[in-house]
Amino acid sequence: MLSWLKWLLIARDLRRNRPVLDLLATVKSLTWSQRVALISGLARDPRLPLRVRLLPLLVLAYLASPIDLVPDFIPVLGQLDDIAFARLVLQIIGDSISTDLLREHVRRVTATA
Repeated sequence: MLSWLKWLLIARDLRRNRPVLDLLATVKSLTWSQRVALISGLARDPRLPLRVRLLPLLVLAYLASPIDLVPDFIPVLGQLDDIAFARLVLQIIGDSISTDLLREHVRRVTATA
């Protein structure tokens, strides 16, 4: 139940963030293979700072790791650190990717399809 609450809170926060919403709407219109090509293209683009390109790996490692800032067995607080971390990373990524850069990569991905 708490994991559903965690993702609902993240989704609520995303609705307020325009750059992330634009990114998600763009990605939603692509096929899965195009999404993989878009993400890998963005990850290899030298115009994005290295820290932004490595953030998704950091999030996956943190969420998969059994070691947390607040252990998950502590009710509510154990999940709040995951929410806060994912929210922070999504905010940084959304603020770092310009709409022009995203459009360029989406055009490249859709043109090769």
